[in-house]
Order: sequence, then C-alpha cells, then structure tokens
Amino acid sequence: MSLKRLLEKKKIKVIGLMSGTSANGIDACLVEIERKNTRLKIKQLGFKTFSFPDSLQRKIIKVSDPGYQEVDEIIRLDFLLGEYFASTAKKMAETCDLEIKDIDLIGSHGQTVRHLPSFKKMGNYMVRGTLQIGEPMIISNRTGIVTVADFRRKDIALGGEGAPLTPLAHYYLFHKEKKAQGILNLGGIANLTFLSRGKSRKKVWGMDLGPGNMVIDNLMKRYFHKNFDKDGNTAFKGKAVNPILDELLKKTLLLLEKKKSLGREDFDREFTNDFIRGCRKYSAKPEDLVTTASELTVRSIHRNYKKFFKKKAKIEELILCGGGALNRYLFLRLKELFYPAKVYLSDDLGYNPLTVEPISFAIFAFLTLSQLRGDIPELARAGKTIISGKICLP
Repeated sequence: MSLKRLLEKKKIKVIGLMSGTSANGIDACLVEIERKNTRLKIKQLGFKTFSFPDSLQRKIIKVSDPGYQEVDEIIRLDFLLGEYFASTAKKMAETCDLEIKDIDLIGSHGQTVRHLPSFKKMGNYMVRGTLQIGEPMIISNRTGIVTVADFRRKDIALGGEGAPLTPLAHYYLFHKEKKAQGILNLGGIANLTFLSRGKSRKKVWGMDLGPGNMVIDNLMKRYFHKNFDKDGNTAFKGKAVNPILDELLKKTLLLLEKKKSLGREDFDREFTNDFIRGCRKYSAKPEDLVTTASELTVRSIHRNYKKFFKKKAKIEELILCGGGALNRYLFLRLKELFYPAKVYLSDDLGYNPLTVEPISFAIFAFLTLSQLRGDIPELARAGKTIISGKICLP
C-alpha cells in the first residue's frame, strides 16, 4: 500500500515488533487502531513470541557487551535481524489467518545493542546515542509494508535520553481519569510510568527504576541452565543477602541521579560477577543469589519510586506488565511494598503482560502517521512529548 493511501485510512491494522534485553526472540502483536475523538480505540487481534535460535541469542548478547568493538559483525547482524523481523511480521499475519498484504503498517523497535544516554563531548558538540538493529528497510522491502522504526534515536534527537519511551502508549492503553496509576514494566530493566488523574497528558511521565529481570536471568542461566526463574520458584527457595542488597541499592540510586534511563551496560556481566563475589562472602547458595537479585529488583523499584515519584505522584493502582510480571515472587513482593495501592496484572485490562511493549510500538507507528496527516491536532501541540519514528517505504 502506498503512503498516500495509508494516510487516507482512519482505521488500520498494525503489527508491532519488539526484541528486549534478554534477546530470546521477537514479541509480535497485531492490533487494529482507530482514532476516536482525542482517544485511540485499540483492539488486540493476536500475539505470539517467535524465539531466536540459541546461537543467534548468544551472538546478540556478545555484540551488546560494551567492550565489543567489531563493527563489521554488528552491521551484518543488523541486516540479518532485519530478515528475522520481516519473517516474523509475515508469520504474525498468518497466525491471525491473514496475508501480509492485509496489514497496513509495521512498527518495529528493533534490538538494542548499545544505549549511551550520558553526554560526551566530541568536537564542539555534546552528544549521546543509542543503537537498535534489525534494519527496517529490510522489513519494509521483504513485506511490502510501510515500516516505522528508530523511535529511540528520534527521542534522543529531540533532546531526550531515548528511554523510557512507553509512557505515552501506557496513557492510551490504561489511563483512567479517576485514578492515579503507575504502569510498571518488568523487562530486562524496570521502568515506571505515572498517569495522573484527569485528562491531561502533560503529567504523563516515567523513568527507569533499576534492574528488572536482567540479573535474575543471568544467574538462572549460569547456575540452573534456564533462561528465567519461572513463576519465581527459585527465588522462593532462597534467602536474601541483605548486606549486598544495601550496597547495590545505593549504587542503583547513584546511577539514577545521573540519568533517567538504564541499560545492559549498567547490569552486565561485570555487574553480575561483582554481585556473585559479594554474595559468596556470606556463603550464599545459588538459590540465595536468585532471591537476592529478585529483592534487588523489587526493593530498587520501591525505593526509587519513593525517591523520584512519590512526593508528586502517589499512585493508587500499580499495573504490572512485561515478562517479570509473570514472576510470582516479584508480584507478591510488589503487592507488599506498594500497599495500600492496588497491584494487578495488565491481563485484567485485556492485555497480556508480554504484549504491552510490542503494542506500544504499533501505537507509535500509528501516531507517526497521524502527525503526517494532521488529524490529531493535540499531538502537534504536544510537541516533543509525542513519540514518532523513521518511515521506511517498500
């Protein structure tokens, strides 16, 4: 479909594609989006995770290491992942009994391999950057569908840090005018969105609060040969090493006082190795390590919420999404820490916790088109608070 014809449509079918810090595969969703006055009507039509081969996951994690400098390999991997994302879009359409030609638009986050939110002086400029690979021109040309991507790079170009991006999407998916809400995404990194009471989008904001699943997953792979702690079963068996927790909570707070976005580089292999060495001084067992990492996740979320949010954004409801929302240990501990706020999963509002991020990038693709055709004037007035991306034509 041509861009001209696409801009004439008010209701469109959009595939959202997302691969997170775990690099275990592509989360894909299909939604139908329609503008309804100042709101968006979003109907989820399908969702599925398409796993990467183990060898590809290892390669992505390898090139994502801050010390990795082989540019040629990153360039090739960028185009290879473009093929995977394109193939996934076609399979997502088939899963919903559609052909790829029935899809109007694709929004792709890509795969983050480097995120550099801190400024560095280069020549006469102070610069920062981010890199998501999974070349969108490959996606658009293999599928024949207009593809929107590079949302994080656009945010940095506008003066942001490139993360978190999802607060605006959370507004369209979850906002209740009579409740002050927190939307907590438990991916590799944990980030929180605050949605105030009333209709205003001006008070929608968010930031990262610490590690989500990243350290837990690293430990599960090393000691239990599993990709994640299913249902939090391992965490329930161990005991937290509190002296180490206190040190790491202070470290996380110091990081967030310098920048609002975190990444793999903050909780990478070196961080995990230091974490393990510290816990071993207290004769910690492998399950104790997982419990301690799980406590680091929930306690850093709660402590940093109190530090950066609570004075101006006390929440009444906390909605959990992302893969970590399915971890029963994390869920129950967050209920304890955030009491008396009501804590529940995004499932209760009709969105599987794993779908929220890919849906977000489908929404951002739609909003990019909306700005082009000018049919949501309040978006134009909102300026740089609106997430948009790079349009790739087939």
